[in-house]
Order: sequence, then structure tokens, then C-alpha cells
Amino acid sequence: MMLKGTVGSIPTLHPPLEENAMDAPLQFLAYEHLPPHLKAVSKRFGDVAQKVCAELPRIGEHHGMRKLLEAQGCAVRAVLFKDSAANIDG
Repeated sequence: MMLKGTVGSIPTLHPPLEENAMDAPLQFLAYEHLPPHLKAVSKRFGDVAQKVCAELPRIGEHHGMRKLLEAQGCAVRAVLFKDSAANIDG
């Protein structure tokens, strides 16, 4: 087993991260381009992502950005959800 990089002073099996590697997931949490009703929901997640990346050390998988991205997707889908049962004539 060959060590490839470090996190702080701890040897790791992974190569060192590029400086911009942690910023890549942030592109998927951007909200400026969205229509107002989706921007209002997505902005909360994008703002948290920016804060997490700015304040936490760069360890693990993108500071947990995958989970934050999943949560944002769930929230956006909740806003877009159309209940088909409500559209059935009864």
C-alpha cells in the first residue's frame, strides 16, 4: 500500500487535492440562475454550502456536499411536486 498524499500531517492513500477541487460541488448548489420560486428554496442550501466550505477544513468528501446537494434536490422537488390525485375528477 503506497501513501499518496496527506491531510494536514496525516498520510493518506489519496492523492493531494487540487486547490479548486472542493469548489467543484458548489457549482451544483448555485441558485442565481433559477426562477424566483426555486431560488428561494435553493438559496438556503447554497449559502450553507459556501459557509461550510469557507469555515471547515478540507477533509473527507467535499465537506459533505453530496448530502447537502441531495437535500437541496429534495427541497426543490417538493416545490415542483404536483399531486396527481388532487387533479382527478371525483
